[in-house]
Amino acid sequence: MFIQLKYARGGFLPDLACLCDKYAFSYRMLEMVRSKMRLMGLIDHVSRFNRAYGYREGWVLSTSFSRALKRLAELA
Repeated sequence: MFIQLKYARGGFLPDLACLCDKYAFSYRMLEMVRSKMRLMGLIDHVSRFNRAYGYREGWVLSTSFSRALKRLAELA
């Protein structure tokens, strides 16, 4: 899921369910992984009312996670 979001066009995936068919795992497993990634702050849900993403609903990599990784790299 992380790799698919990273290399998606514009960093935006409208639906994660297509990953179930592509990689042959259950929707329940997808939901478990999605919820854990969201709790860890790796991904964010974009509302259809968000102008920055063209009023489309979907999933993106979290900007707070990327900033935290940059700060961690600077410390090391």
